Amino acid sequence: MFQLKPISNDAKPQQSLNIWLLLTMLVMALFTTTLQAEAEMQDHEYQTESHQHDEAEHSDDETSAEATQKSHQHDENAPHNSDDPAHKQDEESHEDHQEDGHDELTKGPNGGRLLSKDNGLSIELTIDEDNMQPKFRVWLRNKEGALVKTANKAELLVTLTRLGGEQQLIKFIPVEGEDYWQSSVIIEEPHSFDVMVNLNYQGNTVEWHYASYEGRMQMDAETAQRQSVKTSSVSAGQIAVTTRVYGNVVVSPDRISQVKARFPGQITSVKVAYGDRVKDGQVLATVESNSSLQTYSVRAPISGVITAKYASSGEVAADQALFTITDTSTLWAELKVFPKQAQSIATGQTVRLGGADSTVQSSIQQLLPNTQQAPYLIARVPLKDTNQTWFPGMMVEADVTIQQKDADLRVPNSAIQRLNDNQIVFIKVGDQYELRPLEVGLSDKNYTEVKSGLRQGDEIVVGNSYLIKADLEKSGAAHAH
Repeated sequence: MFQLKPISNDAKPQQSLNIWLLLTMLVMALFTTTLQAEAEMQDHEYQTESHQHDEAEHSDDETSAEATQKSHQHDENAPHNSDDPAHKQDEESHEDHQEDGHDELTKGPNGGRLLSKDNGLSIELTIDEDNMQPKFRVWLRNKEGALVKTANKAELLVTLTRLGGEQQLIKFIPVEGEDYWQSSVIIEEPHSFDVMVNLNYQGNTVEWHYASYEGRMQMDAETAQRQSVKTSSVSAGQIAVTTRVYGNVVVSPDRISQVKARFPGQITSVKVAYGDRVKDGQVLATVESNSSLQTYSVRAPISGVITAKYASSGEVAADQALFTITDTSTLWAELKVFPKQAQSIATGQTVRLGGADSTVQSSIQQLLPNTQQAPYLIARVPLKDTNQTWFPGMMVEADVTIQQKDADLRVPNSAIQRLNDNQIVFIKVGDQYELRPLEVGLSDKNYTEVKSGLRQGDEIVVGNSYLIKADLEKSGAAHAH
């Protein structure tokens, strides 16, 4: 049986310490639990207040929206005072705004621009671009909304003013079997202009104005200078199509002379040295003939330089060359013409040769077959070397003019950009820039002939025109067919 034993006096301090520690831990646990409960209660109260605040704001918004809607309904239901000067001014301003073409485009049932008047007359305009000859199409409606299809009741004129002030007056005629009228002329690109429409219908004349721009942008002079956008005037000039060939500078064979003695004999004197420049007829040496024992002179047959000397006093002259004279005052360029170029190259064509730091213009004098069994012809071009800048053996490049024309209009190639398979340039009028599609002709490495699209004197962008093209493409304003 279990029996309680009395605690000894030695164990009493330890037992008291344990009890004190136990009580301390219980108090701390109770304190922590109390703090957590208070924190949870505060968080719950905060969320409740926030929810109530949100509901109150939502209720206020609904109340405000209802008030706004009622106010809007009141404004709509309220009668308009047509005699109010401010109201009249607003209406007139809105009408002028529409007529100037700066409002949002109102489209008609056929997808064109719809223009109307207070008297009920309306027209719808569009440009038919489905074929190669774009023209205006117009649907005309009377006050009752019926289509007008006969010319005896109406007359319609449209005036187009392009950038630069050029104007075009366009007449319209009804199309038989159709419900629209059509312009009597083709509408040339670009379709960018200020439009004035004049309609006379049964004695009533009405007029509309609007702007229809494409491929146009504005750039001030400071921006243009900063972006190095440079311009130049369109003018007439020559177009020269060339092809490039290569070759070497040589001495012509007929300007090299091997000088010999006329009769065998002993060389009695030599008058010149290697490298001397001699003239035609100058004495080079004297020889005593073996047969007549008389002395005769050996003279230079051409002017030139002694490039070889084989004669010395006391030697016997037989049939060997005594001197070689080379005339380098006229050199030749021998140019290689390969099969693909042979059809377009002929004698008489102008050639511009370049070598080292010099250029010279000449013409093809001879077109010879190659005796070395190589697949090219030899075009021989004379070089008048008056400045002693060309030397035998030099490599040369040559541009042969194979086609040439005096163009009424030409533009630098740097001005031309490509847009939708069209070649375009940008004209400049004041701070306005606008694209112009071109019909081009002959081109060389510097210029291109312009057949249509520009006029003489037009100012066009010739430097950094790609920047304007990029801006138009980025803004979506570019358009060319």
